[in-house]
Amino acid sequence: KLVIVGRLKVLSERTHTTVDNRIASILGNTSMALYFAVALFAAIQVVDVPAKVADVSRAILLIVTVYESVKILQRILEFLVTRKFINLNSFSERRIVLIIRPIIGVILWLIAVLLILSNLGINVTSLVASLGIGGAAIALASQRILGDIFSSFSIYVDQPFREGDFIVTGVHSGTVRKIGLKSTRIEALGGEEIIIPNAELTNARVQNFKRMHKRRVEFILPLKSSNDPEKVKHVPALIEAIIKEIPDILFERATFKTITGPKFEFEIVYHVKTGDYSEYIDIHQRINFQILEACAKEGLEYAA
Repeated sequence: KLVIVGRLKVLSERTHTTVDNRIASILGNTSMALYFAVALFAAIQVVDVPAKVADVSRAILLIVTVYESVKILQRILEFLVTRKFINLNSFSERRIVLIIRPIIGVILWLIAVLLILSNLGINVTSLVASLGIGGAAIALASQRILGDIFSSFSIYVDQPFREGDFIVTGVHSGTVRKIGLKSTRIEALGGEEIIIPNAELTNARVQNFKRMHKRRVEFILPLKSSNDPEKVKHVPALIEAIIKEIPDILFERATFKTITGPKFEFEIVYHVKTGDYSEYIDIHQRINFQILEACAKEGLEYAA
């Protein structure tokens, strides 16, 4: 232990990654009982001893080996889980680490106990069956709750949205305020709080506007058909010039789309290089004002 583990620690300190440092630390924390059990078992193999002594030494080696192996595996899994969620900022997101740790521990130690009992000659079939029946009963009784909890894990891992994102799901829309174990709380535009079960969110289609990097805008400009046709011909070029003057705007088209009775309809399409709604609506207002001024200057009249 002093030589090999010490050497591993020296080598791990020379690298830039923290994984090998963690492994060396875990191996360094291994109990001396494991070394003693291995040494005792190895010594008994070359010495004539009563069968009971040999059986006891094997049982000690089994128990100590399984115990230390589970401790090592538990530390490694906890390290990987913590590393996965280490960059999460909110308390509700970091809380998942505190929940996963005991779950990992319960599963590993349950397997360890069954493994030890099985190798000691104890029939664990009935015990496993009882655990299975009990687990099925608990799962059926708390199916909806467990479904929401596992859905929350899915949201934390996949991260389709985070706290502070503006989302739309079904008929509901608003800003995500809290992602809990059972439900997610959304603050609607009207100020009210909407509580949605996590299972519904993982099964529904969710639009996340916070991650929108650009927005496509399409609108119709209606003009009266009584306008001078020569002036109407210059409308697409007029609108294109207005939109191209505004920074962070990508002009797509301005098309004389249809003639519907007493009005001409122009279809205008452009892209705003931002996902922020406030910035988009300010830009669109600016474009509308400039189109209004340009039409008034050219003597073009709007249609109702």
